[in-house]
Amino acid sequence: MKKIIIPLVAIIIIGGLVAYRFTRTSSQPVDGDTSLWKVEQKGVLLVGSDIPYGSMELFDQFGNPAGVDVDIAKEIAKAIGVKLEFKDYDWPKLLPAVKSGEVDLSLSAFTITEERQKEILFSAPYFIGGQAIVINSGDALILSPNDIAGKKIGAQVDTTGYELAKKYASEKLITAYQNVDDALRALREHRIGFLIVDYIEAKSIVKRDSSFKISGDPVTQEFYGVATKLGNTALIDKVNEVLRAMKRDGRLDQIRNKWI
Repeated sequence: MKKIIIPLVAIIIIGGLVAYRFTRTSSQPVDGDTSLWKVEQKGVLLVGSDIPYGSMELFDQFGNPAGVDVDIAKEIAKAIGVKLEFKDYDWPKLLPAVKSGEVDLSLSAFTITEERQKEILFSAPYFIGGQAIVINSGDALILSPNDIAGKKIGAQVDTTGYELAKKYASEKLITAYQNVDDALRALREHRIGFLIVDYIEAKSIVKRDSSFKISGDPVTQEFYGVATKLGNTALIDKVNEVLRAMKRDGRLDQIRNKWI
């Protein structure tokens, strides 16, 4: 009997391991939506981001991605049970990468807007931000619309900061920059009167360079979301599940307090 029992035990153990192998990645395609299943099968979550951008995403001393968005991405990948890989994009190329499915997700201080929701799918908000005005430290504060009249404005291309700038001035007075460093150079050289940028980025700017300052409080309130390709419902549902858990157990607050 022992010769029979031992193989049976072995079969039970092996069967259990096989069952674990398939239950560990148990998200099967539903109604043709393979978005989460594909991530699980390849074993890697590919996240696109525009690095650096203040405390939201940056490179650490070893050249590795770090920051609020990176730590949140790590938690999402961990919950799915896959490795995390980041791909760095210039901001204008990031939205097309999300739309095409070139990346699985994007965590890059992506403000949720009605226009963007027509092109990509967002998670529930995980961060409250807003736009701020950055000026040279020697310039007078901008306190009212009258202080803006006639001034040249800088903003990063295809951002909510650029959309806000259009509410303040005609487009002939607005210069769209590919990156924030180019805009800051123009501000320092007085080719523009002020720069509109995310508040979290504005705080990072003035922290590392005292020749700039923030003019007053944020002028808008915005909500950041994790972005993915339209139709990736299963994947974004999993993201929302992770974000809810992080909010409940305090991990989301811990990450924000760590970096900001």
